[in-house]
Amino acid sequence: MRDLEVKGELADKTKDGVNKVVNILTLSHSTKCHGFIRTIN
Repeated sequence: MRDLEVKGELADKTKDGVNKVVNILTLSHSTKCHGFIRTIN
């Protein structure tokens, strides 16, 4: 049973890590787009 708990914790940590990366990528992408739009206007 302990093994399952550890796996669950690892899965949660992985999810958190993935979410952080996605957030960073989304943020940098959206700022790039805004900068691009500003340049055009």
